[in-house]
Amino acid sequence: MRTERQFDDNSTFFDIGIDKKIDNFATLYCVMPQTKKKRTDITKLALRYLQQDKTLTSDEIAIAKTIMDDSFYKKPKEYDHCKLCSNKFNREVLTEYSSKLKFWEVCFPTVPYFPGSMMIYLKDREQTRKENIWDLSSSELLELKKIMIDLKRLLNAYLFDGNLLGINVLFNQISKSQLCIHGHIELMLKNIDKLNYGCRLLAIRNYDPTAEILNSYMEDSMGMIKTLEGIRINLQIINTNNALNLIKKYENEMIKLINLGNLLRSGKKEVSSDFELALLNGMSPAPANSVYITDYRNELFLSSVPEIIPPTISLNEIGSLEDEENMYLTKFNATTPNSDFSIIRKYSPLVRPSSKVTTDTTYSNNIKELKLSIKRILK
Repeated sequence: MRTERQFDDNSTFFDIGIDKKIDNFATLYCVMPQTKKKRTDITKLALRYLQQDKTLTSDEIAIAKTIMDDSFYKKPKEYDHCKLCSNKFNREVLTEYSSKLKFWEVCFPTVPYFPGSMMIYLKDREQTRKENIWDLSSSELLELKKIMIDLKRLLNAYLFDGNLLGINVLFNQISKSQLCIHGHIELMLKNIDKLNYGCRLLAIRNYDPTAEILNSYMEDSMGMIKTLEGIRINLQIINTNNALNLIKKYENEMIKLINLGNLLRSGKKEVSSDFELALLNGMSPAPANSVYITDYRNELFLSSVPEIIPPTISLNEIGSLEDEENMYLTKFNATTPNSDFSIIRKYSPLVRPSSKVTTDTTYSNNIKELKLSIKRILK
């Protein structure tokens, strides 16, 4: 049975496997206003240094040099494990809704990444310190699925009038500053690009070149789809335990590639292929595995999307340093041995990218109202 897509006739990564034909492919991209990310300022400072900006102070030059040699990012950890399991984890907890849950707590994060997005994490994270989705118990996973179904039902009944087509939860793995497992809950709204929430469709299909290599390591199986972006597993065909084992194997293969890149960069292995050369020069300083669990168009699936070798640009392709959105999409790779690969330009996460800016926008109040509406309903 054909069900409605999020964006009329535009297909997305999440439509793969639901429709036989993928045409008019689109990537949903959003810009979140009135948020502050230190990374933007760091990138800007490094780029000003590379451009030999004469207005830099001696203190700024000193900081820029630490960014260039990667020592800036190697400061001692502020927390025993991570901020999520410390008493400095600031958020707005949905107390009444979370009180009905045994394992999970739902909140609005201080720095949201998507309109109306919530965050979910384990109540006992300080004791268990689970870091990966396959570390979850069957009971924790079952409650997570129930929360997704419940949110879709409640928000459709009282806010979206059936236009909420799915719930998507993103878990960032491999390189993560917050080690305790946590998911970002994203609302998969029909035609969200037309609702003035700062979302727009990009006529691009983001994917990492390592996905093709990783896909080749996975045996073909019914219910698992190999895509340009990574793998998608239908949880109505493959049971949850087997699906998690597949995701775990996929990530283990990612870690092997990252370890290979580190060997190449340390000089402990010589380059023997074009791919190894790409890994040597272009491997990200913070490789990531975006794991999604998604309830969309009457399907439930698990996805894994690698981000290991990002696209690079030259210094003269950077654009305006005063454009916050541009600076958020531009990053500095201090770990590459080849300066031609030191400036990264990428949308992230790859299949549902989001940027943040400090400025107010015409749609800022719309996002605030959306959050308030969700908050009232979940009381």
